[in-house]
Amino acid sequence: MDLMELQRRYGQLREAFAVTLGKHKERILVYLEEIQKLQLEVEQDTSETMSKTREELELRVTEMVERSCLEREKAHAELSCLVEEIEEIEYLMMRVARTEDQ
Repeated sequence: MDLMELQRRYGQLREAFAVTLGKHKERILVYLEEIQKLQLEVEQDTSETMSKTREELELRVTEMVERSCLEREKAHAELSCLVEEIEEIEYLMMRVARTEDQ
């Protein structure tokens, strides 16, 4: 690959990184908003015993937390792959630039 191709690929990877980060950020924020709503509902349940509704709400909170964690793990994996590709392209661009300078 020549320097122009590497620079083009580098730009594509940086854009993919930003899009991926934004996508996962939005999904995680939606989960967090839902968790907050559910927790508020749980707090508003004033019954002293664990009502069925309260148990269901707490289960939904737990499920949302698990989904949020899975989304974060998925984001980390996807972003890590993109970072590795970006670092590889940066290294190749340095090598190509050095050979063109000589």
